[in-house]
Amino acid sequence: MEDKKISVIIPVYKVEKYLDKCVESVVGQTYKNLEIILVDDGSPDNCPAICDEWGKKDSRIKVVHKANGGLSDARNVGVENSTGDYLMFLDSDDYVDAKICEKLYSLLTQEENIGFSMCEFSKFLDGETPQVKTDGIVQKVFDRQGIIDQIFDCNIELLMIACAKLYKREIFEKIKFPVGKLHEDEFVTHEVLCSCEKFAYTNEQMYFYLTRPTSITCSKGIRNIEHLLEAFENRFNYLNENLPDCGNRNKLLYLKNLRALYAYNLWLPKEYKKQIIVKFKTVYKQAKDHGLKNKAFRLLPNTTSKIYMVMKVKKHAKK
Repeated sequence: MEDKKISVIIPVYKVEKYLDKCVESVVGQTYKNLEIILVDDGSPDNCPAICDEWGKKDSRIKVVHKANGGLSDARNVGVENSTGDYLMFLDSDDYVDAKICEKLYSLLTQEENIGFSMCEFSKFLDGETPQVKTDGIVQKVFDRQGIIDQIFDCNIELLMIACAKLYKREIFEKIKFPVGKLHEDEFVTHEVLCSCEKFAYTNEQMYFYLTRPTSITCSKGIRNIEHLLEAFENRFNYLNENLPDCGNRNKLLYLKNLRALYAYNLWLPKEYKKQIIVKFKTVYKQAKDHGLKNKAFRLLPNTTSKIYMVMKVKKHAKK
């Protein structure tokens, strides 16, 4: 039986230093039935020309040039221009192991009704070589209950990120990335998980994630917070509607998200701190389970400023 086509979608914007390595890692895959879609998101550097050169080198590469619309828009355009049975998203400053497509395809097709397969990643700094663990490799298939548990417990760090996964195409025929939003994965991953009966996982590190330190201005930082708050609320409402039997677990997840957002962003202006506290208080008061309320304040790093934050939120929640 012939292997089905995998479409690898790579949004491209201001990554001329890293783009060749990224594309080389896909072109060199052991799994050959690929469609590689380079979406030039109006990049102002040499990336458009680099994309075109790759399009001439390999007939499997399709180049799409478009006006700048952000990562979500580029991914959506990539999906619209793809023809594969399966989809994979790859950020253009990252790269992948030569066997990632082969292994994730094997994982996904091992049983019926698996919606996607995923691997682990290795983070590295610019100029460094990723450190990859090669021992203790395990594989696991999560059923419907396992998916629900992962939504609320999220023991797999990479689960909430769109990359390092191989998806059945039909998942993204209904789900779109939110154009213009930061933290776009936070807006859609819960929908992806809820749409699946199963997903397959391996802890093998086959996705290499470049960490680039950047200086974030105050205005961009505020935008980050605004979009995260919107994503958390979107997820909270979606899960309330689609997993109504998990009401308490959903409240706990939302409270933990708000608590962490406050605790790790103590630079926030007062109006944003107040907004987070109000949202926290509203859901906290809805929780009738005292055990749930106690859990909402656990697992916080023991620093003076963050413990102060907990006490402040707790005080507001009692009013």
